[in-house]
Amino acid sequence: MQRLVYPSLTGGPHPPAEFTIDRHSIGQGRPVFLIAEIGINHNGSLSLAKRMVTEAARNGASAVKFQFLDAADLFAQESNMGGIRDLFRKCEFSYSEWAQLKSHADRIGVTFFASVFAEQKIDFLEALGVPCFKISSGDITYVQLLRKTARTRKPVILSTGMSNLQEVAEAIRIFEEEKNRRLVILHCVNSYPTRPRDTHLRKMSALESFGYPVGFSDHTLGIEISLAAVARGAVAIEKHFTIDRTLPGPDQALSITPADMRSLRRMADNIVKSIGDAEKKPAAAERSVRRSSRRSLVALKLTRRGERLAAECIGIKRPGTGIQPKEFLNIVGRKARRDIPAGKVLSWAMLGSRS
Repeated sequence: MQRLVYPSLTGGPHPPAEFTIDRHSIGQGRPVFLIAEIGINHNGSLSLAKRMVTEAARNGASAVKFQFLDAADLFAQESNMGGIRDLFRKCEFSYSEWAQLKSHADRIGVTFFASVFAEQKIDFLEALGVPCFKISSGDITYVQLLRKTARTRKPVILSTGMSNLQEVAEAIRIFEEEKNRRLVILHCVNSYPTRPRDTHLRKMSALESFGYPVGFSDHTLGIEISLAAVARGAVAIEKHFTIDRTLPGPDQALSITPADMRSLRRMADNIVKSIGDAEKKPAAAERSVRRSSRRSLVALKLTRRGERLAAECIGIKRPGTGIQPKEFLNIVGRKARRDIPAGKVLSWAMLGSRS
């Protein structure tokens, strides 16, 4: 696939066409980096979180992502925001529990990372050995967090919900200033659930203008909008994940289940395979069909050696292994070099000149 080359915002090297997160290649034509966003669906239960990690991995997720939350880091003391601060506090894990969860993911072979919401938490996640970081849409203007995350030199997945293009550009500029160009930019709409008509997947094109890989953080119900994003070229899909939509919590109802994840993996892989390259030419799989379904010029009756082919003696029939129909007028009046039986597909070797 031909890749357009975009200048960086800071005049440095171009963004890379492809890079890796853990063992996953990120770029056009590669398998979709499918992120099971477990978030806070574990409700503060380590055992439930581990079950979700296992089921996500078993059903095709490339990675599992959590929200590395500390309510004290997120909210002013005077603000409970309708009980959200208390909810987040219930979903906090200790450092030891995070380490256990990371080890569990490593054992079963699925990439583990988290959204980071505070500068002081980056060092812990670094020590934990995460291969990348996620910046949530709400923090795209938190320049101190962006800069410290960029300085890790690890890949960063940046959500752009609620943002305008200028804010996205300003965030990207920070990463380029810090010489970190391993970015995945996610189109995102922060409404829960998002209605399909509010999704506006065409906005992915605006994000692609920066030259970085673009994905989609999907808050719609079901998997069809994610698949539409893959068809538009999304290299990563982030989707809330649960093992039971009836569990308590604000994100359970819009999350996909293990069966949904399995379908999303299979369909996304097939879509990526189907995209192929942009050059219009016969596919290898079409070659035999091309020969059998195209047409050739065919002798309609016996033409003796030395006789001229009259127009009424030439038909246009399958297969397409002989002279193409566009040559019809060019062969009318030519002499036969040998006897040509009726029904014979014509070739240039059978024909002489008009003289």
